[in-house]
Amino acid sequence: MQPAFAGPAGPAAPPPDPLAVPAPPRFDPLPSPSPFHWVAEPDAAPHLARAFVGREERLRERAAVHAFKDNRVRALFFVPDGAGGRWLVKWFKPGGWVRALQARCGRGPARREWENQRTLAALGVPASSSVALAERRDGTGGGEAFLFIREIPDARSLREALRDPVAEPAARARRALLARVAALTRRLHDAGFDHADLHAGNFLLSGPATADAPLTLIDLHRGGRRFRVGPLLRIHRLVRLADSIASVLTKSDALRLLRGYFAAPGNGADAGPVGELPPRRAARRVLALAAAFRRRLLARRTARCLRSSSGFRVRTGSAGRLYRVRSVSEEEVRGAWARHGALGTREPAAFLKWLPDRRLSRQRMAEELPAGGTVTREVVVKEFRPVSWLDRVKRFLGHSPARRAWVAAHGLAVRGRPTPRALALIEEPRGSWGGASALILEWLPEAQPADRRVAARLAPPAGASVAERRALIAALADAVRGLHRAGVHHHDLKANNLLLAAATSPGAAAPPPGAGAIAAPAAAASSASSAAPPRGALTVWFLDLDRVAFSRRVSARAKRKALAQLSASMPAAATRADRLRFFRRYAVGDPDFADHRAALRRIQELTAARRHLWPPRRDAAPPGG
Repeated sequence: MQPAFAGPAGPAAPPPDPLAVPAPPRFDPLPSPSPFHWVAEPDAAPHLARAFVGREERLRERAAVHAFKDNRVRALFFVPDGAGGRWLVKWFKPGGWVRALQARCGRGPARREWENQRTLAALGVPASSSVALAERRDGTGGGEAFLFIREIPDARSLREALRDPVAEPAARARRALLARVAALTRRLHDAGFDHADLHAGNFLLSGPATADAPLTLIDLHRGGRRFRVGPLLRIHRLVRLADSIASVLTKSDALRLLRGYFAAPGNGADAGPVGELPPRRAARRVLALAAAFRRRLLARRTARCLRSSSGFRVRTGSAGRLYRVRSVSEEEVRGAWARHGALGTREPAAFLKWLPDRRLSRQRMAEELPAGGTVTREVVVKEFRPVSWLDRVKRFLGHSPARRAWVAAHGLAVRGRPTPRALALIEEPRGSWGGASALILEWLPEAQPADRRVAARLAPPAGASVAERRALIAALADAVRGLHRAGVHHHDLKANNLLLAAATSPGAAAPPPGAGAIAAPAAAASSASSAAPPRGALTVWFLDLDRVAFSRRVSARAKRKALAQLSASMPAAATRADRLRFFRRYAVGDPDFADHRAALRRIQELTAARRHLWPPRRDAAPPGG
């Protein structure tokens, strides 16, 4: 029997809609005399009203001095929160009329991130949270906005944590972290939330890299809540995520993450035909797509050096074309080029190298430091002069050797291959039959050409110890193997085009304070993707890059030719045992050299046909690369 106070039984209440966007928490508007529309949490409103509301120029001035990430679109910096802590400010710089229209309609990137943070908080997903938002919504100012985000203490990106050379997580902790990333990604997609910039840099890790370390999702201005994250969109996001993991760890780790995603409970039909496959096959299918994505991504990043961007500046005029990194001013570049040109009337001894088609000189040039101030660096100005009619035709068509070397230097950098930093490229007006071009490179005072180091360290009677000899050979083999497996073919791989230097830093440079509280860039414009080697380890730097080509893979024929060229140019101080040890280390896991004896025989024949510096024997077992 029903109780007296109970009403008549009616239909059951419908269950809550899991895709309903929850109402955001309370944010109070702040009156402002400026065109900016301010909203803030009640606890943060008093300090913001005193410090920044109506005084937005203070934020811009602080960004100009303290920004630790700055590009044409956004800048990130910290401001005090008035209670002894800090807020991370994400400044969305003024854009064009599209950005202004988005802001007027309430769909600017700052507001999207602000709303996505509220949505993920309601879904129970750990994500960054904001305390205030200031944006121009009057259709002017290009949609400029400031987003104030709570700082996450002791935080760094998952990418930085996984490749930390000092505190790298243990294998069990690493696998547990990847499993949690896979489960979190699957949970987002099943809930209908699409993060359009999903990679290892947008997961923050708080504290030590342990299995239960807190994970936080950041950089939410791209993407948002959808009715459903469809199959193609899921695969597209997974490709980016798998590529970021494979570039930091290994393909096996990326496969493990993908298997965890497809094996997680949820709506597998939303992953389309790939999701209907067994988890292992589905993971391999996505990883193959990630490899193709990586090739396209590297090609795009390599091409950045040919246009003005956050890391480069390009100037075209009657004096020709000038390409430079952002940290070097145009006046410094032209000054170094003028001083190099003034040596042209002197004796060839004034140059580091003097040939009819190229001249090298050492100059000094000031460079701005990221933290402020300048430093004077020694640089090498490498001038290329067309001497034949074919050189002049190529230069007239825009294919100067200096341009090829400029592109190759930055292409090697984004692929994690060491090479002296290319600071500037100068191309004089081509005229009717071409003109000179020059490349300005960083000078490495401690580096030594490989042939000289081998002759000095390995030659008797003062030969190196067995450990030092093997370390030198291993460094050379690892460098050449890494070059070829990255799809880089150096057509002039001689011993004097390899520089050897001992690392002087114990590890990678520490990030700026608070840099872990944001998404780290996928790759800097001209920085290697691998961590710095330990102190005392040998680093191999590649030179003479005007004959470097990038491809999907280096053919077996090109590998044999490169190894023969390197072996022929190596002095006789490198014994047959050293060369054989080099080849065996180089050929580990290479299917092109499965038959070692046949490959060695062919390399021996190619070496003997060249002008060599060591006495090859045609009738004996070949020494290898």
